[in-house]
Amino acid sequence: MTEAANAELIEQFAEAVGTTPEEVSDRWDGRPDRIIEDLFLMPDKRGELHPLRLFKPYQHQFVHAYFFGDASTLTFLKGRRIGGSFVAMACFLLDGLTRPGAMYPIVSKKEKQAFSRINDVRVLAENAVIDIPFAKKPTQSEVVLWNGTKFVAYTGSPDSSRGDGAQSILFDEMAFMDDQQAMDDAFRPMLSLSDGKMVQVSTIFATNDLFMESVNGGSRTGFGDDGQKLGTISLYQPTFYNADEIDPEKSLYDQHLEPARPDLNIDQIEAKRSADPVGFAQEYLCRPAVEQYRFFDAQSVFRAVERGDEPGVEFGEHARAAFGGEMMMAVDVGIEHDDTAVSVYEHTENHRYLRYFEVIDEDVLARAGIVNPDRGNANHVATRLGQLYEQMGVSYLIIDSTGAGQTFPRIIEEEIGRGIIPFNFSNTKAVKQMFGEMNAALRNDRVTLTNDELLVNQLLAITRIQPKEWSTPRFTGKDFSPDGKDDVAIAAVMGAFPPGFEHTPATEVAEKPRAPPTDEGEPLADRIERTPAPTNTRPSQRSSPRKNTAPTGVFVAGSISRSYGRRYGRHDKGRY
Repeated sequence: MTEAANAELIEQFAEAVGTTPEEVSDRWDGRPDRIIEDLFLMPDKRGELHPLRLFKPYQHQFVHAYFFGDASTLTFLKGRRIGGSFVAMACFLLDGLTRPGAMYPIVSKKEKQAFSRINDVRVLAENAVIDIPFAKKPTQSEVVLWNGTKFVAYTGSPDSSRGDGAQSILFDEMAFMDDQQAMDDAFRPMLSLSDGKMVQVSTIFATNDLFMESVNGGSRTGFGDDGQKLGTISLYQPTFYNADEIDPEKSLYDQHLEPARPDLNIDQIEAKRSADPVGFAQEYLCRPAVEQYRFFDAQSVFRAVERGDEPGVEFGEHARAAFGGEMMMAVDVGIEHDDTAVSVYEHTENHRYLRYFEVIDEDVLARAGIVNPDRGNANHVATRLGQLYEQMGVSYLIIDSTGAGQTFPRIIEEEIGRGIIPFNFSNTKAVKQMFGEMNAALRNDRVTLTNDELLVNQLLAITRIQPKEWSTPRFTGKDFSPDGKDDVAIAAVMGAFPPGFEHTPATEVAEKPRAPPTDEGEPLADRIERTPAPTNTRPSQRSSPRKNTAPTGVFVAGSISRSYGRRYGRHDKGRY
């Protein structure tokens, strides 16, 4: 597309790859997608640079829609991990190379997310085949090119627009902004003097929000069936080409998959599906999810109970480890309206066996030999926990240290002397992981429970509540359990997957293959493929890969991290 690449850009590129400007001009004419692939290199996980290759067909379609589409709005309803936001930034950077002084705002709900998009621009510019200088050192929130073109991160606050003019604007994950209409009203006027686009990229959240109104109000061409201009180009691509055929309740390993990108890590996505099928369907299959839903699959819970009925399965307050595993006790503390519930599991390498659970009330305390029993007396409860700890051979005790439970760790440590791990439920990420691990393990038949109506009813009542995708979900069973309580279920989950266990990372995304060397008489396209970045261009700095803690339902013999300094906390309303 020669109108998007001026003579200077063509000459610089021709010199870099050793060809003539005429040959480059012919190759690029009408092909902005080809310009992006020719111009930019991307580092792999070892820092080695390779030509950028757009995923077919959707990234190519997006590029053409941005540069050639006859519409002021470009929407992209997409699944996770397919590079939707990244290709938008590639378009912005290419556009900005030939538009001195232009500005491209990047708007998202989270500041960190907007910073990631700014980093995309920096990495692309630093690793281009030609030299793309910066006017000043890039920051997290802004990149300014030598020609004055700016890429600026904006927060989700509508009044942060300040009335600046813009060439094009990206609303990243628009569906999860607090007030989409207010955001649109604040930022769209910045395009009043521009021939650019309002670019809206997002996974789905609701079916009737402004983002979906924009998606449904457009078409792939920007024109209706009658040829009338709609003003909006709407593109759609889930994480899998055959998303409509995928059953989120079944293992991905047992289904035919057509990933939208060839290097998609199915192991990690299956971990997500196994832990939360409804969330998987929303994020990867572009199916809207309700704000709350029952979390544990009933059939997987029933199967776990049936395993507990098999002959020879140990259960009771005197049961000990039967398979050489480690015994773990969890306590969910309740003083006034809630119950204090206890669970004890045997942890083996690939299974969790519930050996005992109870609700500590006055009757239980009396049978334990405590005079004038009071379930609200921390010392009485500590005595009972000490009994179970000793007679069941428990190695570690994980206790709810929220609210009324704040004094329990110290009192219980005086009783049993060691092995106390306080856990405060305000660490909502740890709570989410704990429930996700339990859900995955149940679905993969790696948990054995006991046939108890109270336990089963409370587990099946657990509901996942997440009003917005960017918020961490809460889990509660009080609204749906017959007795209006969920303490037994919480203790059962916490005992099976206490915080502190370390899991092996999932398989990393496979890197793209390198292009093979070619002969001297190769055509321009092949020479471009193997052209290195200029020597004064430094590769982007890559942080070391983070450890994957996604639920897998598969356990390893892990060490327990005794994080006494961490305080977690429980919400007063609606549990966790």
